[in-house]
Amino acid sequence: ALRRVRYTSQQAKFDRDQRIANVKDAFEMVDRFDIAGKHIALVDDVLTTGCTVNECAKELQRGGARRITAMTAVRI
Repeated sequence: ALRRVRYTSQQAKFDRDQRIANVKDAFEMVDRFDIAGKHIALVDDVLTTGCTVNECAKELQRGGARRITAMTAVRI
């Protein structure tokens, strides 16, 4: 339901503030997905500061998602 619309550098190189700036406005909703009122599972492979997950969740909220659950395989 999301696509990356702007290239981002690897997050591991940055501190928290730089990570926030790096992923800001990097994702957008894909028009063909209707997520309004739905519970969305957001999966990220690695969670460090949560900046990428937060930015994706913001976009999903703008798309009308009722609830968003974030899951990750590894937390650093």
